[in-house]
Amino acid sequence: MDTLTEAEYWDRLLELFFQARPNLSPAKYHALGRISAALAEGLCKAVPTCGLTLEEAQLIGRAAAYCDVGLLGIPDNIIEMGQDQGGSGQEVYFRHTALGHALFTTGPSSSRPLARYAAEIAYWHHKNFDGTGYPTEESAAPIPLSAQIVRTAIRCMGYMDYFRGYPDCLDRTVRSLATDVGRFISPDLYQAARIALDNFPPDQCSF
Repeated sequence: MDTLTEAEYWDRLLELFFQARPNLSPAKYHALGRISAALAEGLCKAVPTCGLTLEEAQLIGRAAAYCDVGLLGIPDNIIEMGQDQGGSGQEVYFRHTALGHALFTTGPSSSRPLARYAAEIAYWHHKNFDGTGYPTEESAAPIPLSAQIVRTAIRCMGYMDYFRGYPDCLDRTVRSLATDVGRFISPDLYQAARIALDNFPPDQCSF
């Protein structure tokens, strides 16, 4: 990063990711970042003792956009079949979590807060609140809060996409998220989502 500022370095990394994986949507990942930041800020309001500052909430939102960078190390045909393909292909697909984590925990930037959040999110963003999902191995450590936030944002985006075109898209999303509590997301993050989505403009259902 001798000739690039830190912000330019991270922006360039994301640009290279999308160049290498043109079938992935930059708009989707930028939306994931915005929703993750809004959820993190909502959590600060819903649970003031959560341990996050508003600055950290913005960092989590920025790091969220890099959650799938590990897909750079996964074969194209495996990516095209997606995460629900089953069998050995599914195992290969989810290796992107470990690959992304490795990327952000090595090199001169690994000690920076943004890299720390990006590493946590890359590794844990497919892990559900109840312990199901990926990685599949048991861990004594709790799922990092940053990754729980992004996991909740991913669930939000799934519902927002499903209800796209409905005038009450965001209301339907919040009601659907209520069924995720205890399995996919925590009660605290459901409350954060209610706060965050209440302030979202309706057109945020499109990305």
